[in-house]
Amino acid sequence: GGVGHLALQLLRHHFGFAEVAATCSAAKADCCRAFGATAVVDYNDTTYPAAYEKRFDFLYDTAGDAAVSKVVVKDGGQLCSIAAFGVEGVP
Repeated sequence: GGVGHLALQLLRHHFGFAEVAATCSAAKADCCRAFGATAVVDYNDTTYPAAYEKRFDFLYDTAGDAAVSKVVVKDGGQLCSIAAFGVEGVP
């Protein structure tokens, strides 16, 4: 999406993150890689949260999926969300 492709470029090229993963449809995987994603996850694959359990130090969330955020962010990791979800759902 519009926010996601900008975030990819900023995180990878401006802030210098060595690894940047993106969730998108399979059809947009090449586009995400072109914008700087080093890993691309198909969000239609409902098993992906378990495959990335406690993997990420930082999560920039544009979807507001607190259940996934809790699974994939490392303990002590940071979450930045532009989407609304209840305080109880924030890791």
